[in-house]
Amino acid sequence: MSSARLMCATSPSPRPETGPRTSDQVEWLDILTYDGARMTVGETTDDACEAIVREGGRHGAIYAALRDLRDRHQHDLRDGMPHIPRRVSGYNLDALLPEHGFNVAHALVGSESTCVLVLEAMVRLIPNPRARS
Repeated sequence: MSSARLMCATSPSPRPETGPRTSDQVEWLDILTYDGARMTVGETTDDACEAIVREGGRHGAIYAALRDLRDRHQHDLRDGMPHIPRRVSGYNLDALLPEHGFNVAHALVGSESTCVLVLEAMVRLIPNPRARS
């Protein structure tokens, strides 16, 4: 299975029992929005997020909107979403919570290109297991 397909659906791995979810392995994404804005996204500290928002432009507007979405719905993101260890599709909006590092890359993995087009990704690779059952 290709890594692009794994990221599209945030699959755990080609063999789910052997590894973590793909979204948890993504360091950053180089993305293109529907209106042509290109940016690199990943984990973002509060200070870095504030700097991006202050800088303005499309990148700042997107981060401001995502931060506002998180702030308005953080109770639901924390308590209203079931904890499903092998959630393989959908929007990982809980990745925007401060305790998850406001990670826009993790929020996008699994969105199946409904939000952005992924141009490039940096992922952590995991070794193949020595034996399989």
